Amino acid sequence: MNTLRFSFAVNTAGRDKDWDFEKLATGYQDIEGTIADMIHHVQSGHALCAGLLNSQRRSKANVTGSQLLLLDIDNSKGLTDSDGNPLDDQNRPIRIGRQNVDIQGNPIDKPDRRKQGKVYHHQLTIEEAIAHPFIHAHAALIYTSASHKPSWHKFRIVFLLPELVQGSDTIEALVRYLMAHLPHDPACKDSSRVFYGNTQAEFPLVNPDAALPLEWIAQAKAAAVEAKAEYDRRITEAIARRDQLRQTADQEGWNLDELIEQALTYIPPRQQGSGNYDECRQVLMALHSHYGEA
Repeated sequence: MNTLRFSFAVNTAGRDKDWDFEKLATGYQDIEGTIADMIHHVQSGHALCAGLLNSQRRSKANVTGSQLLLLDIDNSKGLTDSDGNPLDDQNRPIRIGRQNVDIQGNPIDKPDRRKQGKVYHHQLTIEEAIAHPFIHAHAALIYTSASHKPSWHKFRIVFLLPELVQGSDTIEALVRYLMAHLPHDPACKDSSRVFYGNTQAEFPLVNPDAALPLEWIAQAKAAAVEAKAEYDRRITEAIARRDQLRQTADQEGWNLDELIEQALTYIPPRQQGSGNYDECRQVLMALHSHYGEA
C-alpha cells in the first residue's frame, strides 16, 4: 500500500469545541502526515485547517496553499422568517449584516450576536455519501462531527489533492467546484475555515490512497476562469448602462436625486410579512452602486 502523505494545519491548544478563541486563531502548525495522522488529531479533539498557514494567524490572507479539501455536510439550513430574515432557535430576530434590526427592520441599539437557528434540511446521509460514486472513488476520509446524531447526520468529507495548490483564491475555486457537484454547508468554502476535532468521532470511510485526479483539478480551474470572465462581463455591462444613464440625464437635464427619491416612495416599507426583503436588498445594492460609500 502506497499511503499518500500530505500537509495540513493543526491546532493542539484545545479540545473538541472547548477553545480559547485567541489560541484558536493563532496556534496552528503545518505538519506532514497520512490519513492515519489526521484521524489521530480528529480523535484528540484538535482543530484542523485545510489551508497551510506557515505558523501565522489563521486568516485567508495568510493561507499559502493546500493539499486537501474539506467538505462539511450538516443536513441543515438557517432558520428564517417569512421574509428570509435570520432567526435564532427561539425564533427571535438576530443581527443582519452590519446593522442590528428587529423583526420590522427597525434599528436596535445593542448588538445581538446570537447564532442563527438551524432546521433539518436533507443533503446527504453517511450511507448515501459512501455509496456516491464520486465520493467512493476519490474521498480519503469521512468522520462525524460533534453534533452528529443517528437521526441528523453531520460529518466531514476529506478529499486529498494530487499536488500542492497555492493561493487562497485558487483553493476556494476548487471548493466551489466541488460544492457544485455535492450537497454541502456553504459556509465551508473559506480556505482558512476551522474544522473542530471530535473525541467521539466515527470514521465510516477510510481510504488513505484516494485523491482527486489531476484532470479534475484542471476542470475546476477552467470553470473558475470561465466564471470570473462571466462576472467581469456582467460588471462591464452594468457600468456601461450606468454611464449611459448618467449621460442621458445630463443631456436632458434630469435631477437624478429627485427621481431616485420619488422612486423609493413606491417601495412598501419593511415590516413583518411584507415579503420584500430581496427587493429592498437589491435596491440598497443599486443605491450603493450609484452613490458609492457616501
